[in-house]
Amino acid sequence: MSRWIRWTLAIALAMEFLPLTPAKAQGGEDEFIARLLARMPTEAKVGQLFLVTLSGPIVRPDHPLRALLTEQRIGGVILSPEQGNFANLGNAPSELLSITLSLQQQAAALTPFIPLFVGLRQQGDGPPFSAWTAGAMPLPSPMALGATWDPERVQAVGQALGEELQAVGVNLLLGPPLEVLLEPRPDMGDASVQTFGGDPQWVSRIARAYLDGLLAGSEGKLLAVPGSFPGEGRAYGRGKRTAVLTKEDLATFDLVPFMELMRTPTETGRPLLRAVQVSTMRIRGFGGSAQEWTRPIAVDGNALGALLALPEIKAWREGGGVLLSPPLGHPAIRELYASEQGEIDFRRAALDAFLAGNDLIWLGELHADPSEAARQAAAVIRFFSEKYSTDLAFQNQVNSAVARILRLKYALYPGFATGAVFPSPQGLRQAVGTSAHLQAVRQALESAVVRLHPTGPNPPPIPQAGEPILVLVDGRTVRACAACPEQPLLPIEILTQTLWTASGGVIDPTQLSVHTFEETMAFLAQAPGAPDLRPEFERAAWILIAALDEHPAHPASSLPHLLLGERTDLVIRKKIVFWGFGALYPLSPREIARLARYEAIWTHIPPAMEIMARGLFGMLIPRSRPPIAIPAIGYDLADRLRPDPNQVIPLGAGPREGTTSGTPTPVAVQVGQALRVWAGPIYDRDGYLVPDGTPVSFTGIYTGQGSIGPFVARTREGFAEIDIPLDREGLLEIRAVSEPARLSYRLQIQIEKNRPGRIATVVPPTPTRLPEPTMVPTPVLSPTPTPRPTGPIAGPFPSSGWPVFGWSNLLIIGFGAIAFALGQRRSLDRALRATLLSLIAGWVSYTLLTLGQTVLPIPGVRGFLPLASGSVALLVGGLTALLPVED
Repeated sequence: MSRWIRWTLAIALAMEFLPLTPAKAQGGEDEFIARLLARMPTEAKVGQLFLVTLSGPIVRPDHPLRALLTEQRIGGVILSPEQGNFANLGNAPSELLSITLSLQQQAAALTPFIPLFVGLRQQGDGPPFSAWTAGAMPLPSPMALGATWDPERVQAVGQALGEELQAVGVNLLLGPPLEVLLEPRPDMGDASVQTFGGDPQWVSRIARAYLDGLLAGSEGKLLAVPGSFPGEGRAYGRGKRTAVLTKEDLATFDLVPFMELMRTPTETGRPLLRAVQVSTMRIRGFGGSAQEWTRPIAVDGNALGALLALPEIKAWREGGGVLLSPPLGHPAIRELYASEQGEIDFRRAALDAFLAGNDLIWLGELHADPSEAARQAAAVIRFFSEKYSTDLAFQNQVNSAVARILRLKYALYPGFATGAVFPSPQGLRQAVGTSAHLQAVRQALESAVVRLHPTGPNPPPIPQAGEPILVLVDGRTVRACAACPEQPLLPIEILTQTLWTASGGVIDPTQLSVHTFEETMAFLAQAPGAPDLRPEFERAAWILIAALDEHPAHPASSLPHLLLGERTDLVIRKKIVFWGFGALYPLSPREIARLARYEAIWTHIPPAMEIMARGLFGMLIPRSRPPIAIPAIGYDLADRLRPDPNQVIPLGAGPREGTTSGTPTPVAVQVGQALRVWAGPIYDRDGYLVPDGTPVSFTGIYTGQGSIGPFVARTREGFAEIDIPLDREGLLEIRAVSEPARLSYRLQIQIEKNRPGRIATVVPPTPTRLPEPTMVPTPVLSPTPTPRPTGPIAGPFPSSGWPVFGWSNLLIIGFGAIAFALGQRRSLDRALRATLLSLIAGWVSYTLLTLGQTVLPIPGVRGFLPLASGSVALLVGGLTALLPVED
């Protein structure tokens, strides 16, 4: 029996060192999809290609959409409050839940059951970019999230949104946008606040955090479909989006966020980005000729096909990546397929979109009348069914697209179990519009506030008691749904209340007057019935301008230009504060110079007003920076993102995790091996980690033997790593440069044949930081510390693996021998007893110290294990050998 126990223990010990991985399920998803495809009739296969939006309340069982679901077997629905699918009023969460539950139950009555996609456009900043607002968390705009420069806070907002969408049964999210706004041109209709920023790597990183949050919050039951592929950040036009780009331009800039997320894996092994929505943008010069224009990308097979042939996107596509078309009723597509009589050939538009590469075709905005729109949608689907029956190549393409779509749905609901598909009414109140979600939004917005002027170290002025304030507010309104009343984007009641609360009662309500831009423009134009605001201008010590963007459809939005550029007689000797609640307002440098304070938060949701008011009275200090370039204040985002030339780049060798730069690291190096070297963290000119992909050049110099390199690596979360080959013996010194940061630690490695070497780190003196003009305050989120040698406590022995075990046993056995010699002076029995107790005590102490180190790891402790265990062995053995024993 004892022999079997010994063998069992030995086998168990050996298995602990084997790299075991869980066995993968063989054929689970593949077999399920194959069996399902074999059972699906033609109309079910073809129907899966289409998402439909029809006007009118979908909750009604006689809505035309219900017939499309049963007869045409459509694959999903996109809900729109603008088209009256649901009312954005107080009971919106319950109404959404009722709609999604009834739609999935209707789909479950069909054979075979295939869950529906039920989608919403929820990109942030209220209507029309956020379809659901009533009862939901106030979702900031993408630019406000990008301005946080804090992926953790962005992930928290994404997680809150994922929880809310899952709670109401929405499983497809149109968003977030992945546009990169290189050169803001609000006057030409740029991407506005529907972008995370102006740097492709930063947009990639912030979008990755947002998508991670969505996935976690929805428990994997939400498909995010970002747009607009391949990126509209350099397209302009408020209606038709046009750009002058080549395929190479797109691949090196606009496509970067898409490609980064296409190759970012999740825990399931699937890419983080599984579907994208294709743009209606038209491109000039795409094929190399300046005279050549593409059609809208979504229906241009040549242009879209060229993009899908790029290696990174081709690999994603072959792995199951799905393309969703824009709504076929989009003006750019309508214009292309309109006849001379004004009729739109949606069948040809749908076919072109599908043959171009789109898997999911969105039949949206077809007609204002839901019955006519349903008729046209049914005609498109029947046209596809007929072609499926007669065209083998088309049939194969449909089958491939349907398989990709079914895989997306399988990822949401493995096995298509109705219990997982049907949303549950339980816990709706605990998951929607909670205080925790609101807190996540507030924390993100606190990090998003940017002070654009003044930028010096002195604090800006703050309104004092008794100083009258005149507030001018953009009075623009919006409807949250077809039947909803018009509501102001910047409600005056909320603004005045937040100002009074933030002031701590300093503001006397009688000293505060508020007027809209429209009222002020009427006064300036001396329109009949306009209020006389001159007395209020004369009385005011402060003028607060709360603005959105400047838009030609809203003439009053140009009021700031009029006041700061032409009617300076009204604002002279006044302290003027400008708040930007929307896209970058195109103020000129001269206009900005007249401001006492210029701050932006990039979104107009209600919590933004509260946070701006707190900043006005000094309760919150803006520490962010703009996520886009602002030429009017001399702010060049690309330049600010470059490495700070005044930093010393830390350098280290070996595994980076748990290692501190500056610590000599024992490494077994020899000729022919490669040494892993890392540099970082590397900070940009404003104290943030440099964007992913920043190049770092490593070079090495052998004393008296020449140099090696440069070896170029790119950063990931502020660090760059590379393997440097060791091709000769001698003293090698390694440095790193990331232009314009040229000073780094120096690693000195003594390489000897078949002998372990030690790496020494030399830290150069910290460079003297020269004053550098900057248009934004330097953030203090991640300051660059003064480099100095730091690290774990170095023990007298090696601190890794078998050397520790070997030295420990050598000392224990050695001290056991000493105990035997001491005990032999009295008797052989005393010697044997002292030796045995010495060995037991040494091994027990070694085991306890090793276990303790795994529970409470302390750097460098392993280097003391041999000495500690040996000392215990000597103490116990010596006492046993020398102490007298009473008979």
